[in-house]
Amino acid sequence: MALPKKLSQHVINYGLMAALALMLSFLVFGEWGLLHYRRLAEERRLLEERSQALQRENELLREKIYRITKDDRYLEKVAREDLGLAREGEMIFLFPSGGVKRTDAKTAARSVTQD
Repeated sequence: MALPKKLSQHVINYGLMAALALMLSFLVFGEWGLLHYRRLAEERRLLEERSQALQRENELLREKIYRITKDDRYLEKVAREDLGLAREGEMIFLFPSGGVKRTDAKTAARSVTQD
């Protein structure tokens, strides 16, 4: 049984349009489609930014290592600020992070004499 020529032409046209629509959907939404490519491009951009930040941090750390090993003044500065070390005969006063509270002279004198 043969289909009329006009009907067979319509079937072919609709079949081709369906195949084209299927191919376009795979092109956009498929595993290797346009949306996947855009996600990968964004991920690559973020990774490149992170890489540049880490390279800057590494350079700063290399400079700090160099200065600690070669510059005695910088080494002393790091020891004082980061480690809280003092020279012989020096006293270090640590204050709470909220600041120093004001007290009257008698209260301050009593606290000094009690220690």
